[in-house]
Amino acid sequence: MAVSQVSRLRKLFFVEAAPLLVWTIAGAMVALQVDAWAGTDVREQIQVRALDCTRGVRVVARQAMTSDVLRRLADVEGFRLTMDEPIEQRVDVDIAQPTYDMLVRLLDARNFIITQRPDRRCPGQLRVAHIWVLKNGAGPAPNMPRGVLPPTKGYVTPEAREQDELYQRAHGMLPEQPEDKDRKSP
Repeated sequence: MAVSQVSRLRKLFFVEAAPLLVWTIAGAMVALQVDAWAGTDVREQIQVRALDCTRGVRVVARQAMTSDVLRRLADVEGFRLTMDEPIEQRVDVDIAQPTYDMLVRLLDARNFIITQRPDRRCPGQLRVAHIWVLKNGAGPAPNMPRGVLPPTKGYVTPEAREQDELYQRAHGMLPEQPEDKDRKSP
């Protein structure tokens, strides 16, 4: 009787429980792998490599936030990056082109300013020194002091027009006024 119970237990374990155990272990391994993929470092999702003077830089990014791509590009290329707000848009890119062109492509519909300086590594070429990614949307700039209205088009007072004309004449922007014939010289 003891032998039949052992064989029955073996049958129960190997025929019924073992496949369930294998599937449980396999499921746990898949779950761990998914967690590992989800927890990958941003730097692993974004690869930036500097190329030669004519090709610029190569960027490979898969479902990465544009803000992260810009930060990584700034780290590799050595320019300053100032962002008024993060860019939540995700991008898939695999391109090689000059840094300036790459930035214009990544920031297609955004407001931004790029300053450049001569590139020591590539004589006769410019390199990105600083990029400011500005806030999108209406309203005054965030650094504008309170109480100061942005300049508007419209009516200019005669006094303001006269002051502007005097300034421009004093700095050679307008020709000197011809002297009146009726006015006598001293």
